[in-house]
Amino acid sequence: MSFDAGKNLFIGQGREPAARRNIEMNDTYTYRLEEEKDFFTTENLTREAFWDVYKPGCNEHLLLHNMRKAPCFIKDLAYVCEAQDGIIVGASYCTETRIRDGETDHIALCIGPIGVLPEYQGRGIGLKLLSITLARAKALGYSCAVLYGNPDYYHKSGFTDAARFGIHNQDGSDMSAFMCFPLDLNKMATVKGCYQEDPVFNLDEDELNEFEKRFPPKVKHSLPGQIFG
Repeated sequence: MSFDAGKNLFIGQGREPAARRNIEMNDTYTYRLEEEKDFFTTENLTREAFWDVYKPGCNEHLLLHNMRKAPCFIKDLAYVCEAQDGIIVGASYCTETRIRDGETDHIALCIGPIGVLPEYQGRGIGLKLLSITLARAKALGYSCAVLYGNPDYYHKSGFTDAARFGIHNQDGSDMSAFMCFPLDLNKMATVKGCYQEDPVFNLDEDELNEFEKRFPPKVKHSLPGQIFG
């Protein structure tokens, strides 16, 4: 497995060849595919990254846990970022989704969650993880990638309102937070319709409360700007 991401440099690490592990290094960070030994670490990282951002506490770490067991999960697009001391400081994930146009389903990529430890945010790690993901997704033949997020952040990576491409929310509505990145313009010419959210995104509050017992206690806060109370 390999991909072309412009000036990315891939090197070997451990007993597996670079082409299999998808290793990229720069002076400060190493980007590679997630391994099973990373699972709890990246779930806790995701919890730290999203805690109190959109609601008091968060549920993105449970989403990640459930995604890994779902058919829509794309293991070949699960990347982590390691600092020089070996600590995982960022992680990104994708699921396969469908854009439905009447009775026709177009396969697309849904990106997220992408999380970076709070103390490492603002260093371009999230954007780099996204760049690597998009390059690999293009090589895998996906037509486009969609996500929900902050337009001011994701427009930096070439995302734009999904409605510009004729792609809408599941209920047919549009919002600036729902964005699309075209990976193959020829394929995109035929892709339009409504995003179909996978059932894995339906999270149960009781399941979340039970899952929380695996992690160190944290206090939830209601803060200005949170979307959900």
